Amino acid sequence: MRPEVSIIVPVYNGAPHLAECLESILNQTFERWEAIVVDNHSTDDSGVIADQFGRRDPRLRVRHFTEFLGQADNYNRGVSLASPDSEFVKIVEADNWIMPECIQQMVDVGREDREVGVVGAYYLHGRKLQGAGLSYHSRVLAGSEVCRAHLLTGVYYLGTPTTLLYRAEALRGNSPWFPAELFYDDLDLCFRLLRRWKFGFVHQLMAFVRSDNDGLMSRYRDFDFAFAERWLLAGHYGNFYFSPDELQRVRRATERAYLRRLGHAVATGRGRRYWEFHRNVFGLLGRRLRFIDLVWPATAALVDLALNPKATCERLAKRLRRGGRTKREAFPDKSNGEVHGETAHVWVADR
Repeated sequence: MRPEVSIIVPVYNGAPHLAECLESILNQTFERWEAIVVDNHSTDDSGVIADQFGRRDPRLRVRHFTEFLGQADNYNRGVSLASPDSEFVKIVEADNWIMPECIQQMVDVGREDREVGVVGAYYLHGRKLQGAGLSYHSRVLAGSEVCRAHLLTGVYYLGTPTTLLYRAEALRGNSPWFPAELFYDDLDLCFRLLRRWKFGFVHQLMAFVRSDNDGLMSRYRDFDFAFAERWLLAGHYGNFYFSPDELQRVRRATERAYLRRLGHAVATGRGRRYWEFHRNVFGLLGRRLRFIDLVWPATAALVDLALNPKATCERLAKRLRRGGRTKREAFPDKSNGEVHGETAHVWVADR
Protein backbone atom coordinates (compact mmCIF):
# COMPACT_ATOMS: atom_id res chain seq x y z
CA MET A 1 0.00 0.00 0.00
CA ARG A 2 1.47 3.33 -1.07
CA PRO A 3 1.84 5.63 1.95
CA GLU A 4 0.23 9.05 1.76
CA VAL A 5 1.89 10.36 4.93
CA SER A 6 5.43 9.67 6.13
CA ILE A 7 5.74 9.95 9.92
CA ILE A 8 9.30 10.49 11.13
CA VAL A 9 10.15 9.65 14.76
CA PRO A 10 13.67 10.85 15.65
CA VAL A 11 14.88 9.37 18.93
CA TYR A 12 17.98 9.47 21.06
CA ASN A 13 17.77 7.71 24.44
CA GLY A 14 14.02 8.20 24.54
CA ALA A 15 13.04 4.89 26.13
CA PRO A 16 10.91 6.37 28.97
CA HIS A 17 8.31 7.80 26.56
CA LEU A 18 8.88 6.10 23.20
CA ALA A 19 6.25 3.36 23.63
CA GLU A 20 3.55 5.97 24.34
CA CYS A 21 4.65 7.92 21.26
CA LEU A 22 4.60 4.89 18.94
CA GLU A 23 1.31 3.60 20.35
CA SER A 24 -0.29 6.93 19.43
CA ILE A 25 0.87 6.44 15.83
CA LEU A 26 -0.48 2.90 15.60
CA ASN A 27 -3.83 4.21 16.93
CA GLN A 28 -4.33 6.70 14.09
CA THR A 29 -7.72 6.59 12.33
CA PHE A 30 -5.92 7.51 9.09
CA GLU A 31 -4.47 4.28 7.70
CA ARG A 32 -2.31 5.11 4.69
CA TRP A 33 0.88 6.03 6.53
CA GLU A 34 4.40 4.81 7.00
CA ALA A 35 6.40 5.50 10.16
CA ILE A 36 10.18 5.56 10.32
CA VAL A 37 11.88 5.51 13.71
CA VAL A 38 15.31 7.13 13.32
CA ASP A 39 17.40 5.72 16.16
CA ASN A 40 20.28 8.18 16.62
CA HIS A 41 22.77 5.70 18.16
CA SER A 42 20.75 5.37 21.38
CA THR A 43 22.49 3.71 24.32
CA ASP A 44 19.28 2.83 26.21
CA ASP A 45 16.40 0.53 25.21
CA SER A 46 14.99 2.87 22.54
CA GLY A 47 16.04 0.55 19.72
CA VAL A 48 14.57 -2.51 21.41
CA ILE A 49 11.25 -0.76 22.03
CA ALA A 50 11.09 0.51 18.45
CA ASP A 51 11.81 -2.98 17.06
CA GLN A 52 8.98 -4.42 19.14
CA PHE A 53 6.53 -1.96 17.59
CA GLY A 54 7.94 -2.68 14.14
CA ARG A 55 7.03 -6.33 14.57
CA ARG A 56 3.47 -5.34 15.48
CA ASP A 57 2.82 -3.30 12.32
CA PRO A 58 4.73 -3.55 9.03
CA ARG A 59 3.96 0.09 8.28
CA LEU A 60 6.41 1.02 11.03
CA ARG A 61 10.05 0.36 10.38
CA VAL A 62 13.18 1.20 12.36
CA ARG A 63 16.50 2.52 11.13
CA HIS A 64 19.36 2.07 13.60
CA PHE A 65 22.34 4.36 13.03
CA THR A 66 25.75 3.92 14.58
CA GLU A 67 26.76 7.50 13.71
CA PHE A 68 25.49 9.97 16.29
CA LEU A 69 24.30 13.25 14.78
CA GLY A 70 23.25 16.49 16.38
CA GLN A 71 19.52 16.88 16.80
CA ALA A 72 18.85 19.03 13.72
CA ASP A 73 20.98 16.78 11.52
CA ASN A 74 19.14 13.70 12.79
CA TYR A 75 15.82 15.35 11.95
CA ASN A 76 17.15 16.05 8.45
CA ARG A 77 18.30 12.45 8.16
CA GLY A 78 14.80 11.30 9.08
CA VAL A 79 13.01 13.55 6.60
CA SER A 80 15.33 12.33 3.84
CA LEU A 81 14.05 8.77 4.48
CA ALA A 82 10.42 9.66 3.75
CA SER A 83 8.84 7.82 0.84
CA PRO A 84 8.95 9.82 -2.42
CA ASP A 85 5.29 8.80 -2.90
CA SER A 86 4.10 10.50 0.29
CA GLU A 87 1.95 13.60 -0.04
CA PHE A 88 2.73 14.80 3.49
CA VAL A 89 5.52 14.46 6.04
CA LYS A 90 4.97 14.60 9.80
CA ILE A 91 7.54 14.56 12.59
CA VAL A 92 6.50 13.12 15.95
CA GLU A 93 9.24 13.67 18.51
CA ALA A 94 9.86 10.64 20.68
CA ASP A 95 8.90 12.34 23.96
CA ASN A 96 5.50 13.38 22.62
CA TRP A 97 2.35 11.80 21.20
CA ILE A 98 -0.55 12.61 18.91
CA MET A 99 -4.33 12.20 19.17
CA PRO A 100 -6.01 9.35 17.21
CA GLU A 101 -7.52 11.71 14.61
CA CYS A 102 -4.44 13.92 14.29
CA ILE A 103 -3.22 12.72 10.88
CA GLN A 104 -6.71 12.52 9.37
CA GLN A 105 -7.72 16.00 10.50
CA MET A 106 -4.47 17.61 9.39
CA VAL A 107 -4.51 15.88 6.01
CA ASP A 108 -8.10 17.05 5.48
CA VAL A 109 -7.06 20.66 6.00
CA GLY A 110 -4.00 20.20 3.83
CA ARG A 111 -6.15 18.83 1.00
CA GLU A 112 -8.69 21.60 1.36
CA ASP A 113 -6.29 23.88 -0.51
CA ARG A 114 -3.42 22.61 -2.64
CA GLU A 115 -1.42 25.70 -1.72
CA VAL A 116 -1.29 24.77 1.98
CA GLY A 117 2.31 23.83 2.78
CA VAL A 118 2.17 23.71 6.58
CA VAL A 119 -0.71 22.63 8.85
CA GLY A 120 -0.88 23.38 12.58
CA ALA A 121 -3.31 22.71 15.42
CA TYR A 122 -3.99 23.23 19.10
CA TYR A 123 -1.71 21.24 21.39
CA LEU A 124 -1.01 20.65 25.05
CA HIS A 125 2.36 21.79 26.31
CA GLY A 126 2.36 19.93 29.59
CA ARG A 127 -0.94 21.11 31.09
CA LYS A 128 -1.20 24.31 29.07
CA LEU A 129 -3.27 24.61 25.91
CA GLN A 130 -1.23 26.29 23.18
CA GLY A 131 -1.90 27.53 19.65
CA ALA A 132 -4.80 29.85 20.51
CA GLY A 133 -5.34 33.18 18.81
CA LEU A 134 -6.73 32.26 15.40
CA SER A 135 -10.38 32.94 14.55
CA TYR A 136 -12.42 29.73 14.52
CA HIS A 137 -13.62 30.53 11.00
CA SER A 138 -10.03 30.74 9.70
CA ARG A 139 -8.75 27.36 8.52
CA VAL A 140 -6.43 28.55 5.76
CA LEU A 141 -4.27 31.68 5.97
CA ALA A 142 -1.73 33.30 3.70
CA GLY A 143 1.76 32.42 4.88
CA SER A 144 2.61 36.12 5.08
CA GLU A 145 -0.26 36.68 7.52
CA VAL A 146 1.10 34.06 9.92
CA CYS A 147 4.68 35.36 9.79
CA ARG A 148 3.60 39.00 10.14
CA ALA A 149 1.52 38.10 13.20
CA HIS A 150 4.50 36.34 14.76
CA LEU A 151 6.78 39.36 14.36
CA LEU A 152 4.24 42.11 15.05
CA THR A 153 2.14 40.65 17.86
CA GLY A 154 3.97 37.61 19.23
CA VAL A 155 0.94 35.40 18.47
CA TYR A 156 2.41 31.97 17.85
CA TYR A 157 0.60 29.49 15.59
CA LEU A 158 3.58 27.37 14.56
CA GLY A 159 4.01 25.14 17.60
CA THR A 160 6.73 22.49 17.39
CA PRO A 161 7.54 19.83 14.77
CA THR A 162 5.24 17.39 16.62
CA THR A 163 2.29 19.78 16.14
CA LEU A 164 2.83 20.42 12.41
CA LEU A 165 2.23 18.60 9.14
CA TYR A 166 4.32 19.52 6.08
CA ARG A 167 3.38 19.05 2.44
CA ALA A 168 6.14 16.96 0.88
CA GLU A 169 6.19 19.15 -2.22
CA ALA A 170 6.84 22.21 -0.03
CA LEU A 171 9.86 20.52 1.57
CA ARG A 172 11.49 19.73 -1.76
CA GLY A 173 14.28 22.16 -2.54
CA ASN A 174 14.49 23.41 1.06
CA SER A 175 17.17 21.06 2.39
CA PRO A 176 18.66 21.22 4.94
CA TRP A 177 15.21 21.54 6.44
CA PHE A 178 16.49 22.10 9.97
CA PRO A 179 19.68 24.26 9.92
CA ALA A 180 21.97 22.92 12.63
CA GLU A 181 23.50 26.33 13.34
CA LEU A 182 20.17 27.87 14.41
CA PHE A 183 18.51 27.45 17.80
CA TYR A 184 15.14 28.12 16.13
CA ASP A 185 15.67 25.70 13.23
CA ASP A 186 12.01 24.56 13.04
CA LEU A 187 10.73 28.13 12.98
CA ASP A 188 13.25 29.04 10.30
CA LEU A 189 11.85 26.20 8.18
CA CYS A 190 8.31 27.53 8.59
CA PHE A 191 9.34 31.07 7.65
CA ARG A 192 11.05 29.72 4.52
CA LEU A 193 8.08 27.60 3.49
CA LEU A 194 5.49 30.30 4.17
CA ARG A 195 7.13 32.66 1.72
CA ARG A 196 5.38 30.63 -0.97
CA TRP A 197 2.87 28.36 0.75
CA LYS A 198 -0.27 28.90 2.80
CA PHE A 199 -0.84 27.82 6.40
CA GLY A 200 -3.71 25.56 7.46
CA PHE A 201 -5.03 25.11 10.98
CA VAL A 202 -7.08 22.40 12.73
CA HIS A 203 -9.24 23.91 15.46
CA GLN A 204 -8.95 20.85 17.69
CA LEU A 205 -6.45 19.49 20.19
CA MET A 206 -4.16 17.25 18.14
CA ALA A 207 -0.91 16.67 20.07
CA PHE A 208 0.80 16.51 23.43
CA VAL A 209 4.24 18.12 23.86
CA ARG A 210 6.10 17.21 27.00
CA SER A 211 7.22 20.09 29.22
CA ASP A 212 9.10 18.18 31.94
CA ASN A 213 12.04 16.92 29.90
CA ASP A 214 15.52 18.27 29.18
CA GLY A 215 15.14 18.97 25.48
CA LEU A 216 17.65 20.96 23.51
CA MET A 217 15.79 24.24 23.95
CA SER A 218 15.96 23.90 27.74
CA ARG A 219 19.53 25.13 27.35
CA TYR A 220 18.17 28.48 26.19
CA ARG A 221 15.21 28.73 28.53
CA ASP A 222 16.79 31.48 30.61
CA PHE A 223 18.65 33.15 27.75
CA ASP A 224 15.84 35.48 26.57
CA PHE A 225 15.94 33.59 23.29
CA ALA A 226 12.47 34.69 22.10
CA PHE A 227 13.67 38.31 21.77
CA ALA A 228 16.75 37.17 19.85
CA GLU A 229 14.67 34.89 17.65
CA ARG A 230 12.27 37.65 16.55
CA TRP A 231 15.14 40.00 15.81
CA LEU A 232 16.87 37.38 13.66
CA LEU A 233 13.69 36.42 11.82
CA ALA A 234 12.99 40.07 11.03
CA GLY A 235 16.53 40.42 9.75
CA HIS A 236 16.52 37.29 7.61
CA TYR A 237 12.95 37.18 6.31
CA GLY A 238 11.37 40.58 6.92
CA ASN A 239 11.82 41.65 3.30
CA PHE A 240 9.47 38.82 2.22
CA TYR A 241 6.65 39.88 4.53
CA PHE A 242 6.83 43.68 4.86
CA SER A 243 7.01 46.71 2.64
CA PRO A 244 10.31 48.65 2.85
CA ASP A 245 8.83 51.22 5.25
CA GLU A 246 7.21 48.56 7.41
CA LEU A 247 10.38 46.51 7.41
CA GLN A 248 12.46 49.38 8.72
CA ARG A 249 10.02 49.87 11.61
CA VAL A 250 9.81 46.14 12.39
CA ARG A 251 13.57 45.67 12.41
CA ARG A 252 14.01 48.73 14.58
CA ALA A 253 11.29 47.59 17.01
CA THR A 254 12.59 44.02 17.33
CA GLU A 255 16.16 45.23 17.80
CA ARG A 256 15.07 47.78 20.40
CA ALA A 257 13.15 45.13 22.35
CA TYR A 258 16.11 42.75 22.14
CA LEU A 259 18.64 45.33 23.30
CA ARG A 260 16.37 46.35 26.19
CA ARG A 261 16.38 42.74 27.30
CA LEU A 262 20.16 42.59 27.06
CA GLY A 263 20.41 45.86 28.98
CA HIS A 264 18.36 44.32 31.75
CA ALA A 265 20.76 41.36 31.71
CA VAL A 266 23.70 43.73 32.18
CA ALA A 267 21.95 45.42 35.10
CA THR A 268 21.02 42.20 36.87
CA GLY A 269 24.16 40.22 36.03
CA ARG A 270 24.16 37.14 33.84
CA GLY A 271 26.70 34.38 33.37
CA ARG A 272 29.25 33.62 30.71
CA ARG A 273 27.02 31.22 28.78
CA TYR A 274 24.29 33.84 28.48
CA TRP A 275 26.67 36.26 26.79
CA GLU A 276 28.25 33.57 24.60
CA PHE A 277 24.79 32.75 23.34
CA HIS A 278 24.02 36.36 22.43
CA ARG A 279 27.40 36.99 20.84
CA ASN A 280 26.60 34.07 18.57
CA VAL A 281 23.16 35.57 17.85
CA PHE A 282 24.79 38.79 16.63
CA GLY A 283 27.15 36.72 14.50
CA LEU A 284 24.19 35.18 12.65
CA LEU A 285 23.47 38.63 11.22
CA GLY A 286 27.14 39.35 10.56
CA ARG A 287 27.42 41.76 13.48
CA ARG A 288 29.37 41.98 16.72
CA LEU A 289 27.82 42.53 20.12
CA ARG A 290 29.50 45.71 21.36
CA PHE A 291 29.49 47.23 24.82
CA ILE A 292 28.39 50.57 23.38
CA ASP A 293 25.18 48.95 22.09
CA LEU A 294 24.19 48.16 25.68
CA VAL A 295 25.07 51.40 27.48
CA TRP A 296 21.67 53.08 27.17
CA PRO A 297 19.58 49.90 27.57
CA ALA A 298 21.56 49.00 30.72
CA THR A 299 21.18 52.54 32.09
CA ALA A 300 17.43 52.42 31.53
CA ALA A 301 17.27 49.01 33.22
CA LEU A 302 19.20 50.29 36.26
CA VAL A 303 16.78 53.21 36.58
CA ASP A 304 13.84 50.82 36.35
CA LEU A 305 15.36 48.57 39.01
CA ALA A 306 15.88 51.51 41.31
CA LEU A 307 12.36 52.87 40.86
CA ASN A 308 10.57 49.52 41.09
CA PRO A 309 12.32 47.53 43.84
CA LYS A 310 9.33 45.29 44.58
CA ALA A 311 8.88 44.21 40.96
CA THR A 312 12.64 43.72 40.69
CA CYS A 313 12.74 41.40 43.68
CA GLU A 314 9.81 39.40 42.32
CA ARG A 315 11.50 38.98 38.93
CA LEU A 316 14.78 37.92 40.52
CA ALA A 317 13.01 35.45 42.81
CA LYS A 318 11.20 33.97 39.82
CA ARG A 319 14.45 33.58 37.94
CA LEU A 320 16.12 31.96 40.94
CA ARG A 321 13.25 29.48 41.22
CA ARG A 322 13.58 28.63 37.52
CA GLY A 323 17.33 28.34 37.79
CA GLY A 324 17.38 26.14 40.85
CA ARG A 325 18.89 23.25 38.93
CA THR A 326 22.58 22.47 38.90
CA LYS A 327 24.65 23.77 36.00
CA ARG A 328 24.98 20.22 34.71
CA GLU A 329 21.21 19.89 34.60
CA ALA A 330 20.63 23.33 33.12
CA PHE A 331 23.05 22.80 30.24
CA PRO A 332 22.84 19.13 29.27
CA ASP A 333 25.38 17.85 26.77
CA LYS A 334 23.81 15.42 24.33
CA SER A 335 27.18 14.05 23.36
CA ASN A 336 27.54 12.74 26.91
CA GLY A 337 24.08 11.17 26.89
CA GLU A 338 22.41 13.62 29.25
CA VAL A 339 19.51 14.69 27.01
CA HIS A 340 16.63 12.24 26.85
CA GLY A 341 14.50 11.88 23.76
CA GLU A 342 14.70 14.22 20.78
CA THR A 343 12.19 16.92 21.75
CA ALA A 344 13.71 20.13 20.56
CA HIS A 345 11.37 22.80 21.77
CA VAL A 346 10.45 23.76 25.30
CA TRP A 347 8.72 27.10 24.88
CA VAL A 348 8.68 29.89 27.42
CA ALA A 349 5.33 30.98 28.77
CA ASP A 350 4.83 34.01 26.52
CA ARG A 351 4.93 31.81 23.41
